Amino acid sequence: MTPLRLGLVGAGIAHSLSPALYGHFLRQAGLDGSYALLAAPNARAAEHWLEVIRAGRLCGVNVTTPHKALAARWVAIAEPVANTVYRQGSTLRACNTDGPGLLDALVEPLVGVRTVVLGSGGAALACVPALVSAGARVTVCGRNADSTVEIARATGVAAAAWGDSTALTEAELVVQLSRFGHGEPGPCRQPEVMAWLPWPAWVRCQTRVVDAVYARGARTWFEQLAAQAGVIGDRGFGAQMLAAQAARSFERFTGNRPDWRMALAATSYTSG
Repeated sequence: MTPLRLGLVGAGIAHSLSPALYGHFLRQAGLDGSYALLAAPNARAAEHWLEVIRAGRLCGVNVTTPHKALAARWVAIAEPVANTVYRQGSTLRACNTDGPGLLDALVEPLVGVRTVVLGSGGAALACVPALVSAGARVTVCGRNADSTVEIARATGVAAAAWGDSTALTEAELVVQLSRFGHGEPGPCRQPEVMAWLPWPAWVRCQTRVVDAVYARGARTWFEQLAAQAGVIGDRGFGAQMLAAQAARSFERFTGNRPDWRMALAATSYTSG
C-alpha cells in the first residue's frame, strides 16, 4: 500500500501537536504514512499546498489559521471555513471538524446550556453551529463587531459587544475561541484584554470555562486568568479539542476513527 502523505497547512505552526497525534493515529490504524508541517505564511503558499493535493502528491491536509476560509472557497463547499481537505478518488473534498471536535471534548449534554463564545474568527464560524445543533443557548462575543454580528445572523444566536459584560454574566459555559495567547508561552502578558469579563459572576454561577488554545506543559493565558479569578476551568482543554477534531479529520483521510484520548495520553503533551 502506498504510504499516506498528510500534513498541516498554516502560519505559525512550529509548536503544533498535530504531527505527534497523527503518528499515534497511524500506528493505531496499522498504516504506513507521515504527517508534515507545511508552512504557509500567505495565501499563495497555502494555495500551493492545495494544488499539491489536487495533483495527488498529498493525500490530505489539515488547514489552520489564517487559511480556513480560503480552503473552503478553493474546494467550493457550502461551509464558510474548512480545516480538512482530502482526496476521495479523483475528487477533492473539504469539511470542518472543529465543531464536532469541540462537542467531543466537551462531553456533557448542552441542551439549554447558556453558552458564551469568545471570538468571531474561523473557529467561531465553525463551532457556533455545532453548539447550536447540540441545543446550547449561544451568545457570541468577538472583538470584530462586524464579524460578530455576521456570525450571529447566520446562526440565529445572540450577539454581545466586546467590552460589555452585562450580557455574559449568567453564562453556564464559556468557550474561548479567539487567538488570545496563541503561541505565547509563559505568564499572561495582556491580562487587560480579558479584564472586562464578568469573572466574579462566573465564580458565583460556577461557570465552566474552556480555552481552545493549548500550551505545552503550562496553562494558557486564558486558563491563567480563570484560575486567578477562581473560575472553574478545564486545564488542557485545547489539546483535547485538537485531538478530537484531528481524529475526525483522520477518519476522513483513512476511513478509520482513532482513539484520540489514547493518542493524546501517549504524546509528550501535558497540561502542566
